[in-house]
Amino acid sequence: MARKLPDKNQIAAASTLIVVGAEAAHKAWEALNKDDRVSDALRGLGAKLKASASVRSPEARLLKQLDLIDEYALKLGAHPAGADRATAWLQESSSIRAKLPLVQAQPGRQGKVNLKQLRARASGLLTEIITSDLAPDDPLG
Repeated sequence: MARKLPDKNQIAAASTLIVVGAEAAHKAWEALNKDDRVSDALRGLGAKLKASASVRSPEARLLKQLDLIDEYALKLGAHPAGADRATAWLQESSSIRAKLPLVQAQPGRQGKVNLKQLRARASGLLTEIITSDLAPDDPLG
C-alpha cells in the first residue's frame, strides 16, 4: 500500500510552526539568560560532570588507592612497632606510583595490560594492609 505524501498546504503549515516555535524558543532563552546566569550554571555543571567522569578512570582509581595506602602507612609509621611494615608499604606504593606514567605512555592494548598489573599490585597491597594485625589507631607496644 502506497503512502500518501502530504500536500503543499500541510508542508507550509508545518514549516510555519517550526519557524514560530524556534523564534519563541529563542526569545524564551534570551529572557531566561539575559545576564548569562543560566549559561554559567550549565558550564559549571559540565565542569563538575567532567571531573566526576575522570574519577571513574582506572588511573584515577589507582591513584586514589595509592593515596589511601600512603595515608594509612604514614599513620602507622608513627608507632615504633609498625614502622618497618609501614616503610615497606610506602616503598611499594611509591614503586607503583613511579611506574604509572610509563604505563600511561604505552599505547593500546599493552598499556591497558600493564595498567591492570599495577592495579593488581595495588589491590594486593591493600589486601595485605587490611589483613595485617597492625592498625594505626591501636596502641602498639
